[in-house]
Amino acid sequence: MEVDLIQIKNLKTYFFQGKGLLSKWFGQGFKIVHAVDGVSLAIKKGRTFGLVGESGCGKSTLGNTIFRLVEPLEGEVLFQGQDVVKMNQKELREFRQKAQIIFQDQFGCMNPRMTVGQIIAEPLMMRQGEPEPQKSIEQEVAELLNAVNLDPDAAVKFPNEFSGGQARRIGVARAIALNPMFIKPGGGLIGHDKHRIQGNGPGHPDAAGLPTWFRLCDTHK
Repeated sequence: MEVDLIQIKNLKTYFFQGKGLLSKWFGQGFKIVHAVDGVSLAIKKGRTFGLVGESGCGKSTLGNTIFRLVEPLEGEVLFQGQDVVKMNQKELREFRQKAQIIFQDQFGCMNPRMTVGQIIAEPLMMRQGEPEPQKSIEQEVAELLNAVNLDPDAAVKFPNEFSGGQARRIGVARAIALNPMFIKPGGGLIGHDKHRIQGNGPGHPDAAGLPTWFRLCDTHK
C-alpha cells in the first residue's frame, strides 16, 4: 500500500511589495503577490511527483516553502505526519537531513575556497541521530564521487576546475550524502543523473529505499 510522504494542505505564500512603511500604513503603492494560494496535494513515498506550469506561476516558491526557505502565510506541510511549518530549529535541521535540494546553479552554491571533498564531507560531519559510521569521511566521499561517475581523486580539486556538467554531479553527490527520502532537483538535472542516484547511491540498495522526487517543469508556448 502506497503511503503519503508529504501532504500539503491549503498552503499560502504571499509576498508584500511596497515603496516603504507609508505604503503599508495607507495602502498606496502596496501590492500583494499571491505566489502560492491555497495549494493542497499529496506526494507518495518512493514516487516521482511532477508539477508543471508556466514560468512565474509559483512552482519554485512552492518548493522553497516545503523546505521552509520561504515562510508560508498559512497552511500545513506534513512530512511523515509532522508539520514542517511548525518545526523548531532542531526539528527543521533533522528534516533537512531527510529532504535535500539539488540547486540549478551549482557554482553559485559551492564555496570556491573549499575543495570538492570538503564540500561533500560537510553534511556528513553535521549529521545527527545516526549510528557511528563504520567508514571514514574520506571513504564515504570517495564512494559518493564514484556513484556520480567522478574520479575519487577529484576530491582535492576546487569547483572552478570542473565543467558545468561535472559541477551538477558534485551537487548530486552532496545531495545523496545523507541518503535523503525526498529530493527536489534543480532544472539542470536530467534523466541519467536521476538514474545515478537510484542505481548507484550508496544508501539505496533496493526499490524500498528509493527517494521521492519533486520535479518542477516549465510549460513552453
